[in-house]
Amino acid sequence: MKYKILPTIIVATTLSTSGNVIANSAGDTYLGIQYAIGDYSEPDIPDFSPTALVGRVGGFVHPNFAFEGRFGIGIKDDTQNVFGFDTTLELDTLVGLYGVGHLYITESSSVYGLIGFSGVDGAVTVAGSPDSESDSETDLSYGVGANIGITKNIGLNAEYISYISKDFDLNAIGFGVVIGF
Repeated sequence: MKYKILPTIIVATTLSTSGNVIANSAGDTYLGIQYAIGDYSEPDIPDFSPTALVGRVGGFVHPNFAFEGRFGIGIKDDTQNVFGFDTTLELDTLVGLYGVGHLYITESSSVYGLIGFSGVDGAVTVAGSPDSESDSETDLSYGVGANIGITKNIGLNAEYISYISKDFDLNAIGFGVVIGF
């Protein structure tokens, strides 16, 4: 996949950036929003890159561990030529629940790993065909990311996540904002 090196870049960038991230306490909550660029791949066809807007809500049960829920909606479909036909992939919704382990490298930077389950709904439409084919898939998901504090309660976020890895792969890189309470 073309995003395999991204986690290394995220960690290196985070470690060289300063901010005001303060370690979390049990009971702290956060909200976030991300712009996600997907990478849908399947054998013998071109990769698709739909985009989505993903909302996040989480709560820390330990200073270094949180549970997080996500809900995403597709923003932009992607069209590729598949076997001579313009084919459009549409990401409709994404829902997930994850455990997120945070490692505070310094007071100004943290990296995290997440693992959980995601459900994705999407549709494929072939040009000239009046019908589209919808599909839903659920799978184990995992990823890595970084939070960079810009104020005491607001941070920037970047991550790589593998949402689905079954008959097809759906991975994404996301960039967003996180607000702590």
